[in-house]
Amino acid sequence: MSSIIFIPNDADNINSIMVTISSSLSLVGCLFILSIYIYYKELREFQLKLIFIMTINDFIISIIFLIATHIQTKYFDAITNVFPFFCNFPDSLLHYFFLSSFFWEVCIAHTLIQVIKYNNDKVEDNLKKYFIFSNGLSALIMVSLFFIRSYSKIDCHHDSIFPHLLFFIPLLLTWIYNIIVCALLTKTFKEQAMNFGYSLGINGGSGSYINFTNNNSIDNYSNIIIKNDLIINNNNNINVNNNNNNINILFHVNVNNNNNKIIIKRIRKTPNIIWTSIFFLFSFGFIWSWSILVIILKYLSLDVKYILMISYFFIPLHGCMNAVCFGVNDRLRMNLKKSCKNYYYKFLGLFSLDKRKSYGINGNNKNNKNNNGANCEERSLIDYSPDDDDDEDDDNNNNNYSDGNYYQIPSPFLIDSRNSSNLTDYSVILDNNNNNNNNGPYNPTRSNSITELLYNNINSLNAIRILSNNNNNNNNNNNNNNNNNNNNNNINNNDNNNNNNNNNSFCTIDEDETK
Repeated sequence: MSSIIFIPNDADNINSIMVTISSSLSLVGCLFILSIYIYYKELREFQLKLIFIMTINDFIISIIFLIATHIQTKYFDAITNVFPFFCNFPDSLLHYFFLSSFFWEVCIAHTLIQVIKYNNDKVEDNLKKYFIFSNGLSALIMVSLFFIRSYSKIDCHHDSIFPHLLFFIPLLLTWIYNIIVCALLTKTFKEQAMNFGYSLGINGGSGSYINFTNNNSIDNYSNIIIKNDLIINNNNNINVNNNNNNINILFHVNVNNNNNKIIIKRIRKTPNIIWTSIFFLFSFGFIWSWSILVIILKYLSLDVKYILMISYFFIPLHGCMNAVCFGVNDRLRMNLKKSCKNYYYKFLGLFSLDKRKSYGINGNNKNNKNNNGANCEERSLIDYSPDDDDDEDDDNNNNNYSDGNYYQIPSPFLIDSRNSSNLTDYSVILDNNNNNNNNGPYNPTRSNSITELLYNNINSLNAIRILSNNNNNNNNNNNNNNNNNNNNNNINNNDNNNNNNNNNSFCTIDEDETK
């Protein structure tokens, strides 16, 4: 019998099945996070690196559960006979790796509070300290447990209090520390929202709008971070300096033409990192509360059969819970969605001309070269060129796609800015990330600071499309005006031709009269 009950007995078939199901779910979740970290190089940041290391611990835990559940305990008795302080070798391994996983969760929470509350941009220097804290402290606890068992002659019965204290005390401290971090993060975001209101001159920091009149310049607020909706009026009198690179827009941008002012609308929205912390706290407490309840009922000599069965199912789900809470975020979903679109378009044969027409790419229109900006909203985000077999058909249709490879088009914002002349007034605001980063074109998934990265709510593509619609409407109006002017010119030309014909008829000389 193990002092910490992780693995059911050989005769417990139902409990073994439940452990197998839950540990398999955790194994799938861990493999998903590990694969994502290896495949997407742009996501290999410090925060995900910590999650990657914690996921390795959870992966090992899932493997131990699966192996120990389907192998009889007599095969581990040889190790127990040589090292009696192990009591049960698989349970001792699980004890160590669970402690290591708890401490890595503490390190992740510490990183969040350092970045968000204290604006510490050197948290990557703490990686070695995190390794020593997580793995070293876990090993120290296990060594102390083995020392107590060896020299105090304590048996391996489940009623022994020392293993329980050395496991559940770190567990409870981890949960309490994450509660404190969640409370501090919530308080910090509220303070930042209030300070944002005061910096813009909003009374009490709780107002909804700030107006920039014609005499004001947005450069006066060049160091703020806009975490709300920004409504920019299309007014050329407002001064937006191209050197303003420090305004960061994290949500939408809308365009109005009501008055001569810029309106910043403040929307109160709880950041996703807060919801992630809350979800982690509830799931962590729910998973381990059953195990704590089993220990309490055992000390009270009460029946724990059904509660122990629930505990066997939920304890191996610890890795799956970590994968869902920490691994699945907005940036990951955005990259997965983009990859799915790429493979979907590639393998369903969207290289042909007819399929491209269905996505708004018209190859028969000769004026398509000059109307790329007007058709930007109708395009798919990823354009593909035809394969080698379709080259002749595309040449006959005057199509611009003649390569044999597919490629990703530039950012939609760059297309809009090149083909829309009225976008220059706001390009400095929307393109601030591009100006601050010299590694390539604008990327909605890229963040200029670790603090901004934690929001994971960049929705600037919708803003760009709104601006594109406004500019496209202006271009359409200009085209209509030009067409009207051309029609008027044609009418005038027809009138002139009629007048000339009349003049010619009056100037004709009859030959009979001359004779």
